[in-house]
Amino acid sequence: MSGIPLRTCQRICARIRQGEGIERRPGSRGHSKLNPNDRRRIQQFARHHPKWSSLQIAKAVVQRGGPRVHPSTVWRTLRTAGFLKWMPKVTPMLTEEHKRKRVEWCLQNRDRDWSNIVFTEESYFQFYQNVVLEWGKKRPQKPTPKYGPRLMIWGGISLRGTTILKIARGSVDAAYYQEILGECLLETMSTLYPDGYILQQDNARPHTAKKTQEWFRDHSVQVLPWPPCSPDLNPIENLWGVMKRRLAKLEERSSEAWEDEIKKIWNELSTHSLESFIKSMPQRIEKCIAANGGKIKY
Repeated sequence: MSGIPLRTCQRICARIRQGEGIERRPGSRGHSKLNPNDRRRIQQFARHHPKWSSLQIAKAVVQRGGPRVHPSTVWRTLRTAGFLKWMPKVTPMLTEEHKRKRVEWCLQNRDRDWSNIVFTEESYFQFYQNVVLEWGKKRPQKPTPKYGPRLMIWGGISLRGTTILKIARGSVDAAYYQEILGECLLETMSTLYPDGYILQQDNARPHTAKKTQEWFRDHSVQVLPWPPCSPDLNPIENLWGVMKRRLAKLEERSSEAWEDEIKKIWNELSTHSLESFIKSMPQRIEKCIAANGGKIKY
């Protein structure tokens, strides 16, 4: 029942009868079959073939003339070297053309005054996402529906304040997007910026649709051109991240509780918080240029 071999139990009992302890005798611990070159080879396999299992790496070591070891030995060797098996984080798929356009946009806007820019975005908040780590002696389980409900959030931030927050269900098409702009953007931003403002939005289809462009012209809304696949350049994404982390820690998983918490976070946004988000734009631009248009960590 204990999983300990019978011979091991017999040996321990014999040592106790002889008046000895159950500790290992000095020098009795087994020696590793792997030498430093074998360990380096295992790390190289992990770097060049990150999807391989421990068993595949163990077989490859043997094929290269190394010792035959158990996959758990490979796993322990990689853990000791600092390797972990990660679930890849989803990031924008940037082509060389995307990178070129990102650098071009950053160079054009390097010296821009961001004080009259309204950064907007919609984001989907998925219920029952298991993104919060929990303590336990074994991996905890959390019952989760196959298709959990979600909320759509739209909002805008600027150095002078925020737009009205829109919380809805379902997807956004061009007509609905125009309704959101009319309801949540025009009145607040016209009051905060009587001399005019510039709207930032990404290149989603509802944003660039012909009818939406006509709406912008009819309402005299100036739009800031935006590079493709660039959520990392938009400071409002950091705010969505803050919201999602706080929501994930809520014990109550109901739309009412989530809506209340979302509104609370939005209404409690301070001038200092807005400044910290928006005044990061020069650093974001410099990082993007330094990365030759690649994704930046911000």
